[in-house]
Amino acid sequence: MGKTLQKDSIYNQFDEDGDGIVTDEEMAKAERMLQIENDDKKQDAQRGMAWFALGGCFSILLLLLLHLSLGKRLLLVCSRILHQHTLYQWQQSLLHSMQRKD
Repeated sequence: MGKTLQKDSIYNQFDEDGDGIVTDEEMAKAERMLQIENDDKKQDAQRGMAWFALGGCFSILLLLLLHLSLGKRLLLVCSRILHQHTLYQWQQSLLHSMQRKD
């Protein structure tokens, strides 16, 4: 069964055979094409993010290899941040468990 559209309807673009009626098959095909286009854009974005992350990893590796003293300081700073974060989480967990007992 087809759907008859108004003269200037935005859905006229889906009328493939030009008879002024958009069938369920034509709508399904248009929906599928839109889904394919969206999936393609999503995959392109994911590919870009992956290349960016890979480039970041290689940049850090290169930095560590070329400047060992700077690399050691960078690792020290990162480990201090991780230690402080872990300590903070432990304190919050302890406070939370003490509040439960009250």
